[in-house]
Amino acid sequence: MENKRVMILMMVMILLITKFGCGKAELHYVGGGKSNWAPNINFSHWSSQQTFHLGDWLYFGYNKYQFNVLEVNETSYEKCIEKDFIKNITKGGRDVFQLTEPKTYYFLSGGGYCFGGMKVAIDVVHSGPPPTPALAPATNRSSMAAVPSITGHVITPLLLILILTSPFLYNKNIMRSLRNGVVKVLVILLVNLLSTECRNPILHRVGGGRFSWNPNINFTNWSIHEQFYVGDWLYFGFDKLIYNVLEVNKTNYEKCEDKDFLTNVTRGGRDVFNLTDAKVFYFLSGRGFCFKGMKVAVLVKDFSEDQSLEPPHNNQHGDHDLLFTNNVFSSYHYVSHIIIFLAIFVFQCFHM
Repeated sequence: MENKRVMILMMVMILLITKFGCGKAELHYVGGGKSNWAPNINFSHWSSQQTFHLGDWLYFGYNKYQFNVLEVNETSYEKCIEKDFIKNITKGGRDVFQLTEPKTYYFLSGGGYCFGGMKVAIDVVHSGPPPTPALAPATNRSSMAAVPSITGHVITPLLLILILTSPFLYNKNIMRSLRNGVVKVLVILLVNLLSTECRNPILHRVGGGRFSWNPNINFTNWSIHEQFYVGDWLYFGFDKLIYNVLEVNKTNYEKCEDKDFLTNVTRGGRDVFNLTDAKVFYFLSGRGFCFKGMKVAVLVKDFSEDQSLEPPHNNQHGDHDLLFTNNVFSSYHYVSHIIIFLAIFVFQCFHM
């Protein structure tokens, strides 16, 4: 019976430190939908239901011929002044903005639409781990964002307290049984901690530039010099009046057939695509441009299973960007609780 309890306690300690990995940034659809940057949306209510962390991204979906997106200061936000803005985010109507500082960001649409409610304040929190990487439907983002914070600040400490106050932990006979295994457990935990890698999802600019989705680019050569992992993003920059971006299957890719495509990625000519699975993704441009070389195959790997961690060649040439801030320290938020537990545990174990 004692040995069984010993094994349970050992497994709990190992699971506690291995369960919590690196957090990932989240993409927030402003207004709660992919085309919700528009009048008659209660952006104040939407933002109050969200949790924004450092490294998260905002997605503005709108009609670029009617609206725009301007980052402004607090005074301009309150008075709906569009002059002297900080940054014009307007690109193709499907635009993203990264939250890089723990502060309140202010955005509005000019042309008088701000007075109709097209403005939003985003309060970015500094502490706590970022949200999980899974992209839930836009309407459920607030509930997804709240889970990791509760886990990190409430559940983990409570679990440790329950273990530390467990009656059998201070039983002399059980502690003698634990004595032989405690060193092994510590070694396993330390090795696991030191070997844990936190990787930043990356934005790969297809073809190597901001506007390089066009003919006469060797996309095969570009892709073989990249390392794509689950969670990374592709960025297609192109003239949407001439080209498009279609996700297709392998057969259509090889034959340059643009019918029966899987996904039409084309939006505003500055479009992104999330690599959500460990597989080969196939993309091409229709209208005959595929035959001129406008197609690319992207091999996506699972980072946790891939042992080749050497940075891709193009990373040093600025051909893709780090999307999310390094979250290595967020994992130590959890580990700190484990270390405290282990310190008390070791003390008790060797002084019984």
